[in-house]
Amino acid sequence: MDKTLRYGITLTEYYRLTRKFSLDSQLNYVSARFAAGPYNGNTVPAVPAFTGNANFNYALTSAWHAKYGLLYTGTRYASDDVANVGKRVPAYWLNNATLQYFIKPVDMSFEVINLFNVQYS
Repeated sequence: MDKTLRYGITLTEYYRLTRKFSLDSQLNYVSARFAAGPYNGNTVPAVPAFTGNANFNYALTSAWHAKYGLLYTGTRYASDDVANVGKRVPAYWLNNATLQYFIKPVDMSFEVINLFNVQYS
């Protein structure tokens, strides 16, 4: 690919709602564009402008934690569409569930990614 420029911002937040329950989230924005060549000014394909996540965390005990997370990937051009002429690939949400065990020096995690088997490209 020709030279690209990416400008963006990331916002993160963490809230402890109770002693056992917390929320964390992240929102990312990126403007990814070609800076040279025949596609100068076009959006870089396969790079969504918006991505983000939100996680709901619960401490079952001091060693066992559960987490439910949402992961968002925004619309973007297909990976080979440098001319930006095709339809955008649709955005999607994934749901993830995690059970974690923390006892020093061991950290174990059992995670189900894409809990509801969402089909995405």
